[in-house]
Parts: sequence; C-alpha cells; structure tokens
Amino acid sequence: MTRFARGGPHQKPLHEASAWKDIQKQAQSNQHDDKSCQYSSQQKLAMDVAVKKDKRRDNRRIKRIRKKEAKKVCFHCRMPGHGMADCPAVKNDMEQGTDICFKCGSTEHLSNVCSVKVPAGKEFLFAKCFVCGETGHLSKACPDNPRGLYPDGGSCQLCGSVEHYKKDCPDRPVKDEITVYRNIIGRHANKQHISIDEEMSLYEDADTIKKTKLKTHKIVKF
Repeated sequence: MTRFARGGPHQKPLHEASAWKDIQKQAQSNQHDDKSCQYSSQQKLAMDVAVKKDKRRDNRRIKRIRKKEAKKVCFHCRMPGHGMADCPAVKNDMEQGTDICFKCGSTEHLSNVCSVKVPAGKEFLFAKCFVCGETGHLSKACPDNPRGLYPDGGSCQLCGSVEHYKKDCPDRPVKDEITVYRNIIGRHANKQHISIDEEMSLYEDADTIKKTKLKTHKIVKF
C-alpha cells in the first residue's frame, strides 16, 4: 500500500514511512511470485504439448492397425477384414478346424510340433483345402490350385514347377548340397535359402570386417 509521509493538496491520510528492509522483502517476494507463475505456465504448456503428441501417436497407431486389418484376407470365406481364426463361417463348418493338428487331429498341439509318424502323401489327413473344399491335403498341394506353393506368383527357377521350391528341385546340379537357413535381420526380414558354400561369403558381407592397421613408430618430442 502506498504511504504518504508529507501532506499535500490531495489530503491523503498520513502513514508512517516503511523501512527499506520491508520494501526489499516485498520486492523479493513479488519476484518469486512472478517466477513461480512463469514456471507454472511453462509447465502447463509443456504438458499440453505432450498430450497432443500422445494423441497424434495413438491416432497413427490406430490407423496402422486398421490399415493392416483391411489388408488381411480370410482363407476360408475370402473376405477382407479378418483372419480365419475370427471367421464367423468357420464356426458353422464342422469339418474345418482352426486349432487342431492337421496330422493327428489333436487339439493339444499344432502340426508343426506333432511327433506322429504318418505315411508319405498323407501328412495332412485332418486338413481341409481352401481351393477344392476336400479334406486330406493343403491348398498348396491341391491339383486345382494353379499357383501351388507360390500364392503371389512364380515357380521353381530350375524346372518351372509350382509344386516345390528350388532347394527341393530334382533337377539341381548338385545332389548332395546341404541347404541351410539364414535369418536376415533388418526392416524387410525374411528367410533365404543358401548353400553351405555361400554361407561364409554372406556372413562376411554382413559382418563388419575390421581392417588391419599398420604399426607406426611412435615419435617422442622433448
């Protein structure tokens, strides 16, 4: 509050003069209040920016999920937007199973971990083909499927057949060649079939080869 020590024409009430210590304390408290208000406003602004970033991130994530689901096509009804496990038509089809072993028919495991020995040509007795609708084989081995093992198109690079891959082709020049699998780690990771002779060169290209440094004499200056 403003205090007047001398009278004047304004006829204000006279008060005792404030001490300089009190004035300095009041000024310091005002500065502290200004800084706290400024800090709180900056903190609120930072929180608002963080909330907006989180909302944009969630929206982008939801868009990616919806885009991925839109590209998904059911193998059973051939309709987009869902997989075979979520297909409503599978529930009405008693012959088509989604969580059973195609080799032995068990519901406790899948065919990739099944240890039951089955005769050749009858590996998938409990599987139902998506192409012809018959049981006993998969779609890749169906005679009515023109693409065979290559759903996106293509064929064996040696003989042109769609019933096997290049690694299993009987026309390979080297019969005893050992085929190994190598995982390519990266953005477009996939499995590549390579021979044992090419394995070392591929790994040398992938790994960083350290160059040998020539030893130089150390010069000491006094």
